[in-house]
Amino acid sequence: MAAMTTAELRGYQQICRSNGAILAIACDQRSGIRTLLTTDPAEQKKITDTMLGDTKTDVVTQLARHAPCVLLDAVCAVPRVIQEGTLPRDVIGLDAPGQDFAMGNGAAGVIAGRALWKDCVSLDRARLRALLLEKAVPRLRELQAILGRYPQPLAQGM
Repeated sequence: MAAMTTAELRGYQQICRSNGAILAIACDQRSGIRTLLTTDPAEQKKITDTMLGDTKTDVVTQLARHAPCVLLDAVCAVPRVIQEGTLPRDVIGLDAPGQDFAMGNGAAGVIAGRALWKDCVSLDRARLRALLLEKAVPRLRELQAILGRYPQPLAQGM
């Protein structure tokens, strides 16, 4: 592995869990979320960036406090979560069996995308929040348990 600069190492450490494993929640899709909200192309066109921003803000609100990193798009999510102070702190897809396999075979971490929260997406924000707490947070905890079984060299003083 190539040596990292001090700035690169600090950035890498910020997206890692305490054991050095990377965990990022991917919520940077727009067309994918529109498709999750409705399969009707005419209805998808009615879903505005503001509506997507609502959905992504709720995902960030419920999940970001449980992970060191969230991937967001710059159009409808990043400006909003910064302006509204949605992130609970500074926050710079495989299914669980696939992630366990990947971690056991040398992967540095996982990026948890739609597999984590896709069946929670709803235009009804109260329902979205409830489903995120009921379904997505436990899935995220499962990922954290998998990552906990595979400490990374960086955490061991590499």
